[in-house]
Amino acid sequence: MHVKLIDGPDAYAPDSLGPVTSRTRDTHTTNRVVRLGTEWDELAVAAGRRKRAAVIRQLVQWYLRYPGVKLPERPPRRLPAE
Repeated sequence: MHVKLIDGPDAYAPDSLGPVTSRTRDTHTTNRVVRLGTEWDELAVAAGRRKRAAVIRQLVQWYLRYPGVKLPERPPRRLPAE
């Protein structure tokens, strides 16, 4: 399969592709595809580009009620641009 790297609404793969996972060793976590629009970029600004996955993992662990896990700390509210 050839993947064309583009920006915009057509940048995402169609749902008809079926499940997408990478083939890894048993000791590795398989990749999962989560489709987000502008939220992904906004999360990079709020949490830090390298911390998005950690924030999402912590949110999922909190949602699943893992013992001792708290909601991720939210960044300060940004004022709307005037």
